[in-house]
Amino acid sequence: MNFGVNVYNWLASNIQSLGLAALLIVGIYLVIERKLSKVVGLVLVSIVAIGFIYNTTGVKDLFLELFNSFFN
Repeated sequence: MNFGVNVYNWLASNIQSLGLAALLIVGIYLVIERKLSKVVGLVLVSIVAIGFIYNTTGVKDLFLELFNSFFN
């Protein structure tokens, strides 16, 4: 196996925890900086990001249906 495959496998197995940790770190930074308007935006973006992370097959099916509706 090559290095790229190993990195991909590691990232794919840990993406849920890495994604949540990244969102939490950004949220804590914004709260410390007292940029509450950006925290609200982060919450909205986080809801979509968590949907992509935890429901990958549903998102794939949704995009496939959209693609087929536009191009068929």
